[in-house]
Amino acid sequence: MIFFCDLAESSAVLLDQAVTCELQYWSKKCPDGVPDFADRLTRAECPRFAYLVKRALMRKSGLSPVDISKQFPLGEEYSSTMREYDIDALASISDDFYPGV
Repeated sequence: MIFFCDLAESSAVLLDQAVTCELQYWSKKCPDGVPDFADRLTRAECPRFAYLVKRALMRKSGLSPVDISKQFPLGEEYSSTMREYDIDALASISDDFYPGV
């Protein structure tokens, strides 16, 4: 569980790629709508990573990095480095929901 947060902290681009791949995969499997990844991760006892995924999905839906950071800030459970570069990390997440579809 900590591995996923460490991965997301090391590279927002990797988080973006993982979320994009999941969206692409599930969009083909569930044409009526993709599952709520954040909810599933929370139920799988990965709440910290679920929160990061939720924020990535908000960014992909077009919400600005500043708005996400204000509305859904990173708490003390995330590293100081991750909190310091939060807006830059969110800005590096694409707004491309379904590449190649």
